[in-house]
Formats: sequence, structure tokens, C-alpha cells
Amino acid sequence: MDSTICIDILAIVVTLFTMVLAHKNVVIDRNKTKYFIHASVLTAAMLVLEIVTIWCQSTSNTNIIWLHIAANALGFALGPAVIIMVSILVWNRIDRFKLPFFIPFILNGIASLISIKTGWIFYVSPDNVYSRGDFFFINTVCCSFYLIILVYCNLIETKKYNKSERRFLMAIYLMVVAGGTAQAVNRKYLFIWGCVAVSLLLYYVFIRELQFRYDPLTNIYNRAMFEKEMERLSEADKVTIIAMDLNNLKKANDRYGHVQGDQILQSAASIIYEAFDEYGMVFRIGGDEFCVLCQDLDGIRLKQGIRTMEELEKLHNQNKKSVIPVEIAYGCYNYRKQVDGTLHDAYVMADKEMYKNKKKLKERIVF
Repeated sequence: MDSTICIDILAIVVTLFTMVLAHKNVVIDRNKTKYFIHASVLTAAMLVLEIVTIWCQSTSNTNIIWLHIAANALGFALGPAVIIMVSILVWNRIDRFKLPFFIPFILNGIASLISIKTGWIFYVSPDNVYSRGDFFFINTVCCSFYLIILVYCNLIETKKYNKSERRFLMAIYLMVVAGGTAQAVNRKYLFIWGCVAVSLLLYYVFIRELQFRYDPLTNIYNRAMFEKEMERLSEADKVTIIAMDLNNLKKANDRYGHVQGDQILQSAASIIYEAFDEYGMVFRIGGDEFCVLCQDLDGIRLKQGIRTMEELEKLHNQNKKSVIPVEIAYGCYNYRKQVDGTLHDAYVMADKEMYKNKKKLKERIVF
């Protein structure tokens, strides 16, 4: 059996395994799971079509030319659909993709089907020999266009990820680009769909791992990551802890419902993240409680972060983006390893300062 066919069969097994994992998952967003499975199904189909074309080329039977032609036509027509599905998966909203977005895919599909008669993109001779057509570049340009869109989607949606997470994503994309480039340069190197199959599995592992790091409602780090970072920073010499809490969230939930309460939490998380992301890590540690951990943060930058948060909070409330004003109570404590106890003791001190601030805010709030 041809070694490429063996690799493709293995890639199909990997893709099916990824589909099963995605189907059984109950943590990842349902829409993401749906588009992930669609992308996996298309990838498996492309691998099957590739196996068919390899088998057709390896036989001298001219009676199967029709199968050889059909497999190539479908392969070239459907290829960009995998990248489209992954783009929708990353951005998680199909309504962001308007009709012009699909025009290159439609044109590529038409050209691929017309090639059955014209040989524009590919040609299969009466002797059952495959060759690239004069307009093969149409498919290459189409796939490149959607790959650029995919990278753009990731740049937009992964701003909240840290450097190591972004590097891992970039490595996944580079694997696909490398496989596609090798196949474009030399058609004997049929690497692209095997690379896509492995990349889908790695991407699934990546987004599954994110579920253990990020709070699904606010898209900032969760309690588990907070505990992990506290453990890491326990050996640091200087750590600034900013404990935060929202005022009147329970009243908002009781009066307007939890949907409105969730929107307030999301707004508060966005304000805190925008104010402190460049200084440290932002966490939602439970309910309406947030925390920021900053290593080696000086007083000037701490005051700047607090000032930015208060300005964003004021702007948000002036625009009446929530059913009640967002009020973030905060307390700060500068931990010094040489003079303080444990980092958790320092967090307790920051929490006490936060409750003092919370009391002052409540005294002047009319709800």
C-alpha cells in the first residue's frame, strides 16, 4: 500500500477521534462544538478524496477515469470550506460573515466543476494521468485568502491570551501553512490534509485547556488560574494584590433577573481588564469578586491603573450601558516577602481594604 495512503488513513482515524472528543464534550460552547465537528467531517472527506485520487493514479485501469475526475473536482471545490468552518469556529458568530466573504469560495467551486470539461484547475488525461491546469492558481489564491482571514480572526479573538498561548496557536497554523506550501511547490508531497487533521486535534486540545483557565462568562482568568498564579508568585519579592467586588449585584439580580446581572459582571470584567491588563493578570475568583495580581508594580502605575478603571467605570455609567451603575469596590496591598507573611495573608489584607472601600461606596450610592 502507498505510504501516503497509510498516512491519510491514520489522519482519518485522528480526525474521527477528534470528532468523538468534541461530540462528547460538555464544557466547550455548543456553537464551537458544532463548527468544530463540521470542520472535522470536511477534513475526513478531503482525506478520503485524496486516497481515491492516489489509488486512481496508481492503477492503469482507464475505466475509472470518471472517479479520478470526480474526486479531484470535489476536492478542489470543497477544500476552502474547511478553513471557512475553522474561521467561524474561532469567531463563533456566523452572522459576522456576509455574502461577499463567500464569493471566492463560490467562484473556486464553479471553476473546479467547470474543470471537468475545460481542465482549468486540473486535467486528467485519457490515460488516467493527473496534471495541474493553467488556472490552478485560482484554488491556491482562494485557500490563501481564507487562511489570511483565519489568522485575522485569531488576532482579534486571542488578544486576551498570553504569549505562550498565542505561540502555541501560531505553531498550529504554521504546520498547516508548511504542509500547504510543500504541496503547492511539489504535488507529490500530499501533506496538507494530514497536517489539517493533526492541527484540528491540537486546536481541540488547546480550546479544551482554555476551559480550565478562563471564566466562561467574563472571558478572564478563573479561580483555578488565580490559585496557580498565587502559588507561582509566592516566591516573588514584590507582589501587588488588588481585591475587587461589585456593589449591589444581588439587588440587580433580584430586581432585573440574572441575565442583566450577568451583563453587569461582563461589563465590570471588561473595565477591570482594560485598566490592568498591561500591569498584571486579571481574575474572576467567584460570584462578583475579582482580583488583579501584579509583580513589581510601582505606586505610580498602580494609581494609573486605578484612575483608568474609575474613568472607564464613569464613562460606562454615563452611557447607561447597564440597568444599574457599575460600582467596583477595591482594596490594595503591596506584599513584600521579606516583611510579610504568606501571599494568601496579603490577599486577606487586600480584601479587608476592599471592604472598607465598599462600605464608603455604599454610603453614597442611591439604588
